Amino acid sequence: GDLSQRYETACDPRLNREQSLELAFMVADMLIKS
Repeated sequence: GDLSQRYETACDPRLNREQSLELAFMVADMLIKS
């Protein structure tokens, strides 16, 4: 699903650290609200 795709992107080494952290917090926020 969409969440797993976002998780894979968060783990993508091509992203820089700041982008990875931002995405990780966004996913965590989604999980908390769900």
